[in-house]
Amino acid sequence: YLLFITLWQYLNNDAERLEFDNLYTPILEILEEAQEAMNKVVSLVNDHKAKVESGEIIEFQKEIIQVNETVDKELKKNFKDFFVKGNRATTMLVPLFKHYGYSIGFLFKNDKGFAEGKKKFGEKSSREKQTNFLTMIEQDRKSWFKPFTEARRKVEHEGFSLPDIKYAKKVDGSVTPLFPTIDKTDILTVLNYF
Repeated sequence: YLLFITLWQYLNNDAERLEFDNLYTPILEILEEAQEAMNKVVSLVNDHKAKVESGEIIEFQKEIIQVNETVDKELKKNFKDFFVKGNRATTMLVPLFKHYGYSIGFLFKNDKGFAEGKKKFGEKSSREKQTNFLTMIEQDRKSWFKPFTEARRKVEHEGFSLPDIKYAKKVDGSVTPLFPTIDKTDILTVLNYF
């Protein structure tokens, strides 16, 4: 983000600034949509948990738990939207960088393609800022980008969908929601990872 703010500050005429805005504004907008989807998941989880645990939306038919308000559909939609929109924002960086003479398509390739592209990028761009940029993207690729793109691939191309929320009765008779997990990690932790 700081790279783009810095770039924008150095644009020295209205035409360049307008071109930058035309390329960068959609990226910001789609990132905001991804953030909204994540915030909606957090809100759905927290609100639903509070309503279930307070008993506000719970009834019993003998020993069967009846939940009078479901959030499964909306939870699944927003979880998927987070990954789809986040992926769209990252791929929209390619034309922005290309406009300024940098080819960053290697970011989206397998490890071998990434290493080759990184090397070519480094050869063409030896200044300190570009070197720092390469270090940053390599660290980001390892820490969050690869897991993010793998999750997005599963959601968008393999049809992964969050399982429905389950409910369990506690010893004291109250009910608690059991939200879906991803690889044994709760979904809020998964989203906050990215």
